Amino acid sequence: MIIGAYIFANTLTEWDDPILELQRLKDYGVNTIFCEADAYPKDIIDHAHELEMRFMGGLTCFHNNDVVKQTPAYHPITADGQPRPQINWYLGITPTHRPYQQQRLQALDHMLSTYQLDGVWLDFIRWPMHWEVELRDDTMPPLETSFDTHTLNQFADWSGLSLLDQPNAQIADWILEHYRDTWADFKCDVITNFVSEVRTIQTKYAGDHPLGINIVPADSTQRRGFLGQDVQALSPHVDVFSPMVYHHILGRDVNWIRDTLNQIVDETDKPLIPFVQVQNLTRDDNFSSSEWEQVIQTVYDHPQTNGLIAFTGTQLHQNQRGETLSNYLK
Repeated sequence: MIIGAYIFANTLTEWDDPILELQRLKDYGVNTIFCEADAYPKDIIDHAHELEMRFMGGLTCFHNNDVVKQTPAYHPITADGQPRPQINWYLGITPTHRPYQQQRLQALDHMLSTYQLDGVWLDFIRWPMHWEVELRDDTMPPLETSFDTHTLNQFADWSGLSLLDQPNAQIADWILEHYRDTWADFKCDVITNFVSEVRTIQTKYAGDHPLGINIVPADSTQRRGFLGQDVQALSPHVDVFSPMVYHHILGRDVNWIRDTLNQIVDETDKPLIPFVQVQNLTRDDNFSSSEWEQVIQTVYDHPQTNGLIAFTGTQLHQNQRGETLSNYLK
């Protein structure tokens, strides 16, 4: 059973006493640190192992605002032919560009050959969506991407369709009206093929360690059509699915977590280790202690879960969240 704590990479480097910080988390019942970066402090990985804790790395796949600014061709294009707007901190990267895919695969290769990680999780492994905003009931529907010329040509080659000699926005309308399912299949194929390549590299270095993948908590149609995440197709390539069931930021109740997990297990027999929201992230309304306990119980009661990952781990220090987790585990 994995009891995880997600720690931002910059937080790790700011710890004055890493052993003390790790021990505090371990006292809550945490046995696994999750982090996402191309490089990690080796001493903290060593300290985690000394405390009999695991340390999981993470690969940021298709998200890097600085890269998009440097290479505008990577900027996602919406169905109206316009660049996708940045929403808060998120923009996303069109995942069809082979040079960027190769750069991320090389980063993974270096990561696994350099650090003594106990597994790796894939994040932002999707077509662009700032789902924490775009899946709320009080916002506009998610934006479809990416209808840039490079991706449209790739779609034409993949599907065998002859695209209209029209502006990209008109081509997008035609695809979404007549070939929406084919477009979704193409998007899923892009993501699944990339994950397959990740699996090959991961197996070379650490085949006995888990490969996990972060899954957006959308319904199956949205996951496939907007995000390219086909859980059934991904299952042969990964060991664990981690749905990011941040109920509070989406304005859902705790029962929504169970319903979301149930939708995913309909598509895979692989274990689930969900990311769960520990505190308020952006919404102002109250996230009570009893609600936090219900989150823990809901995840633990599900027959296909193999633990949870607290997001963020440092928030376990606030409002007795860590103590509540510890008491539940006892």
